[in-house]
Amino acid sequence: MLLVVVVGYIAQKLNFFPGDTRKRYSDLIIRIGQPFLIVGSITSIEYSSEKLKDGFFVLLLGLATIALAGVIAFFEMLWMKNKDERKIAEFGSMFSNCGFMGIPILRAVFGDIGAFWAAFYLIALNLCQWTYGIYIWSRGRDDIKLNLKSILLNYGTVPSAIGILLFVTRVPIPAPVLDSINYVGSLCTPISMLVIGALIATIEPKRLVTNVKIY
Repeated sequence: MLLVVVVGYIAQKLNFFPGDTRKRYSDLIIRIGQPFLIVGSITSIEYSSEKLKDGFFVLLLGLATIALAGVIAFFEMLWMKNKDERKIAEFGSMFSNCGFMGIPILRAVFGDIGAFWAAFYLIALNLCQWTYGIYIWSRGRDDIKLNLKSILLNYGTVPSAIGILLFVTRVPIPAPVLDSINYVGSLCTPISMLVIGALIATIEPKRLVTNVKIY
């Protein structure tokens, strides 16, 4: 993954990401790659009630750990005077890149069951991002408001619901279809790492290592 970030860095320096290319790639990941990644992670496992129970335990554990991270992040960032920087730091400390980076790592360590657990953690992450996460950005602003539709219907919760429904109902998915779902989902990690590398390339190197707020 780190090497792919380096490739993205070099690609940006060679101007392979002109204009809004990075944003388009990010949209591709969020709107297409992530939904397929989540559905594939859930449906690749053979059904059992025990696995489903474990999945919902991971969901509850995820909610608890994210809530704890939120409390720590809130008090940890109070020293920042700039309110916008405080919001960025608080949000970034609370929410991780647990999908695009987490799922491949868990799959490598634990196999398909690791990706299955990660999908349930992503449900917790999306619920918190679209509620408390939006609240963080809305502090002191009138143009950002909590929206019930966006909380329930987003690119994380909808594919999670579809994946769980397919898992529970045990609908047989033909191998070529499942392979295609996983194939599209596998785009997430390399493309997101390329985008991260490209973003880093737009920042002056000195700012990356001398800004104490980043640490």
